[in-house]
Amino acid sequence: MGNHWKKLFLAVAMFFVMAGYLFSQTVQTSGVVISSTDDMPVIGAIVYEEGNTSNGVTTDADGRFFISVPAGKNIVVTSMGYRDVTIPAATDMTVIMDEDFEMLEE
Repeated sequence: MGNHWKKLFLAVAMFFVMAGYLFSQTVQTSGVVISSTDDMPVIGAIVYEEGNTSNGVTTDADGRFFISVPAGKNIVVTSMGYRDVTIPAATDMTVIMDEDFEMLEE
């Protein structure tokens, strides 16, 4: 009977270890942000995890970014003069931003 409890304990412990692993997986997201009007990189765009603005980066001089987000989360890309883009995080992304003409007219 003691051996049965050891196996049960081990099975339960393995379950919790695997559940923790599955919920803690992250996506190493990278990509480039470009403008839909001229296909040029959007420099200084802010890329962050949706719902967690403290997990964010800015695009470099080539419009590239690198960020880690939990699996299944979206990223938000924002930049002055462009409409915000919210999309699922992936490993190699091209984010195309449209100009926000209403914002530019104000």
